[in-house]
Amino acid sequence: MRLFKAEWIRLILVFIVLFFLYGFAQSRSRVAPIKEQKIVFNDKEELYFLNQQMVNKLLIQNNFVTEMVTKDRVDLKDIEDFLDSHENIDKAQVFMTIDGVFNVEIVQKRPLVRVVNEDFSYYIDTKGGFIPLSDNYTARVPLLMGEIEDEQLEGYMPFFDLLESDDFFKKNIIGVKVLSNGELVLKNRSFDYDIFFGKPHNIEEKKMKYKAFFNKAVKDSTINKYKSINLKYARQVVCAQ
Repeated sequence: MRLFKAEWIRLILVFIVLFFLYGFAQSRSRVAPIKEQKIVFNDKEELYFLNQQMVNKLLIQNNFVTEMVTKDRVDLKDIEDFLDSHENIDKAQVFMTIDGVFNVEIVQKRPLVRVVNEDFSYYIDTKGGFIPLSDNYTARVPLLMGEIEDEQLEGYMPFFDLLESDDFFKKNIIGVKVLSNGELVLKNRSFDYDIFFGKPHNIEEKKMKYKAFFNKAVKDSTINKYKSINLKYARQVVCAQ
């Protein structure tokens, strides 16, 4: 019985020592300096509004990460909120590994069109937000001329999505003009005719009509004859020479 009690005492002492060592190691880990910093961009396509040096500079300038900052003083939530508020960042994820590696994963805002007016210019992103122009990078997206009121923008987003998601439109449409009545006129990259799209309604039908017209006109070599292509009318394409 006495031997049994001695074994239990030794076992308890071992657990106490292990718990102490674990706590000591955790304490040392928390106050240890950051070992390494990794910044990764998880964009679906190549975007260069930001780079690793620019993000690192942002963190240093705002005293989030410096050589003097230890792991226990890094507020991951504050850093994520700060990065999420940046005009070029859609979503940021920040985490620290056990061995002291500070990780930042970033998804940049993705532009759909570039608004070009006399007094201002900016991009509209996939969520209907604004991206300012950058000295570092110019996105190859269609130019949008004319004005869309903020409250009307949501109604145009499905059309802007088409310009980015459909390979045919992405390759061929380089410009969009918004008329005063809200209708759209498109410009083709390779041919000098206007495409009267109308208002951003019945988008799928108009898309299919234009593709069918384009393929036929290229095939029979008549595409250079036209000055305008009108897609506004149901189940027909009206062309003018």
